[in-house]
Amino acid sequence: MSDITPLLPEAFDTSVSPVLSDNNIRVRTTAPTNAQSTSDETIMQRHRREGSAAQDPSRCCKKPSTNQRKAKYPIAFIASTWGLLTNIERAIIIPTMWLFFMTYWGPDTASEFYGSTLGVFSLSILIATPLFGYAGHYGVNVKFLLLLANLLEVLGNLAYLCAYSPWAVFMGRLLAGIGASCEPPMYADLTRSTEINERTPFIIVLLLARQVGLIFGPAFTLILKKMDLRIFDMEVNVYNGPGLVMACLWIVHSILIVVFYPNLDKSGVYADEASKNAQTAIVRQSEDVPSTKSEVRFGGFKQFSLLTLYAITFASYYSVMALESVLSPVANRAFGWGPVEVSYIYIACSILIIVISLIMHFMSKCIEDRKLICIGLAFLITSYLYLTIVTYTLDSLGDSGKVLVVVGVALHVIGMPFPLAISESLYTKFVPAPYLDKAQTILRTVINIAFLIGPFVGGSLQAHPTIVFLSMLMINLIPVTMLLCKFSEFRVPLELQVERLSDSHLNI
Repeated sequence: MSDITPLLPEAFDTSVSPVLSDNNIRVRTTAPTNAQSTSDETIMQRHRREGSAAQDPSRCCKKPSTNQRKAKYPIAFIASTWGLLTNIERAIIIPTMWLFFMTYWGPDTASEFYGSTLGVFSLSILIATPLFGYAGHYGVNVKFLLLLANLLEVLGNLAYLCAYSPWAVFMGRLLAGIGASCEPPMYADLTRSTEINERTPFIIVLLLARQVGLIFGPAFTLILKKMDLRIFDMEVNVYNGPGLVMACLWIVHSILIVVFYPNLDKSGVYADEASKNAQTAIVRQSEDVPSTKSEVRFGGFKQFSLLTLYAITFASYYSVMALESVLSPVANRAFGWGPVEVSYIYIACSILIIVISLIMHFMSKCIEDRKLICIGLAFLITSYLYLTIVTYTLDSLGDSGKVLVVVGVALHVIGMPFPLAISESLYTKFVPAPYLDKAQTILRTVINIAFLIGPFVGGSLQAHPTIVFLSMLMINLIPVTMLLCKFSEFRVPLELQVERLSDSHLNI
């Protein structure tokens, strides 16, 4: 035990500090002493200073203030409306962009710019997401980052509205893509401000908001079709009108951020309260020791459980994007369906996802996250195996093929919300509060890579849907195998749950 002695302050009393009991000291000695970089240690020390009234023996008996308890609600509101607007933008711009190029600049320009304009939006998100994430990780104010992102969204959509050349449309989507990259710090704030036992329902709400956006998108398109508006000498129609609609919505969202979004520190504490706590003698005494068990236990982002959750996330989003890319061509060739029939399928899927998400909200209160993920992955694997067989024999099925394909898509829709929402919730429960910005950056980067690869594979192999569905099946089998191999590692430790529930600076 000689190696432990330097870690203990003078006149140390174990009865005062439950965090550094004998059991916890043993955990400390097994952890690598140089696992984190200097910058990460600086972040951790700041976290201890800001939130570490944790060493106060009476702390677990204190109830959080009313303001603290309510902080999670404005953050969830801003994050939900953010997801709502991003999916409204996706649902009204992507279906009309091809015709925008065709109507204004002709088929040659449409062929040249359509794919690259879609690609630059996704690529800019992939590149800018880590920048926003690391900015939040190293202390840049999240409210400032959100307002900057919204400003870029407004400028990008105004460029789309006033486009005088296809290059203006291209640059508009580039700016909008950068603005759409501010998820990591916002989601990190939401995670810090919620307790473990309530986090999954909050993330389900974010998923619901996105699906509602996909329903509202076509409604805006129908309104724009009937709109006859001129701004100075510029005609606003169904093609460039989405730029005007989204610019106005992002301005409203910016106002909501200014009014409602709270300023939190790395521990989930209001900034002004953190500065007061940082000046106490108890905090100064605790700067040399880890403030929570989760900080001591955290083994970095390469541990098996986190790698498995990355694999689940990638497989799920890859499958969503690949299915969206291949469904319309298959339905058109096999059944003669046009955009109207496919739109009905999308609307029905969005409504079904909302229903499943509501059911999942109640299931999450009585079933462990790891079991819910298994339920969802079981539906997905069944769906992709089923669709692989159906599409392989589609030519011989006749009219019954329509029903069989719709059933397969329905199985996909039923299973998809579970790995999308629950895996993200479980992921945040394994990461200490000071690392949440970096954790969200890595997770969002994985999602964005799936957003690039999924449409590429689905679009490139749209003439061979059996191969696409088979690839989805194989990719989902990998994380299922990883999950089942070490299923016990995906249980949230009981002491971590008790620790989070007793941390008043997290009960907000």
